[in-house]
Amino acid sequence: MANENQIVVSREKINEVVARQEPGKRFVVGFVKRSDGSVRWMNCANGVKKHRKGGERAYDPVAKRLHCVWSFDAGGYRSVASESVFEVHAEGKRFVVEDN
Repeated sequence: MANENQIVVSREKINEVVARQEPGKRFVVGFVKRSDGSVRWMNCANGVKKHRKGGERAYDPVAKRLHCVWSFDAGGYRSVASESVFEVHAEGKRFVVEDN
């Protein structure tokens, strides 16, 4: 029996869910790290600007298909690869990427 708070979505939709989160509002993202293939869960938020040190990024996160978020677990900014996100807990729901 499916959980009524679980919504199965496409890869594109899961990335929209991450991108549309209000600045500073917490959500949880499940993803697979590019570097070592380990599964990670992160409590994070979009749009946190308080801890910026100034300057410009040396790369374009959109071109590299990254979500740049504030990690409450690490206490710093982190980037999550769009293609590696498999689950997001936000808006009182659990968004899960459909298996192809």
